[in-house]
Amino acid sequence: MEKNTVWAVVLSGLVLIIFMFLQTIFFPAAQNAVPDTSSVQPAVTADGTIPVINEAASVSSFTVDKPVVEEQLVLEETFVVQTNKVKVTLTNRGGDITGFELMDHKDGEAGVQMADSISKANRAFAMSFGGYNSPIIDEVFNVKKINDLTYGFYKRFTVSNTDGSVNSFTLVKQYTFNQDDYMFKLDI
Repeated sequence: MEKNTVWAVVLSGLVLIIFMFLQTIFFPAAQNAVPDTSSVQPAVTADGTIPVINEAASVSSFTVDKPVVEEQLVLEETFVVQTNKVKVTLTNRGGDITGFELMDHKDGEAGVQMADSISKANRAFAMSFGGYNSPIIDEVFNVKKINDLTYGFYKRFTVSNTDGSVNSFTLVKQYTFNQDDYMFKLDI
């Protein structure tokens, strides 16, 4: 190795070490770092709800509203959206995708299925309340067909806070597909 190459490597290493040292002095690590909760297991309360740590670091329990008089009892259904490129099967259980078949790419006679290994506990674009190991939302949502390529799913949930107060919110998932595109838009 040439003498100049050795000097270049040594000086580059020295510059990196000095830069890292100065970075810790001028840009210290944030004091409000999020704690590692990967080993924390959710506790189930006596009423069967799972406490969830929200952004304010207080514990809340998520429970599902019982159907109100003006709401109808909703049964699980599937909906098929077909474009020139894909055939998508949606379910109102969680407002999730259970099938995504590519029409232009064949696997035998059928299109290639992109939503693979779908089960009750594993659906495409499923959500959960809480940590990464919380169960997915398995409630049956109400459905609003906006047009042939846009479906909305919505469900009202209630949050019981530790101070005894109750807050409600509506979770909405809206899928918008394009006639000549593989991509789609999901608004939550």
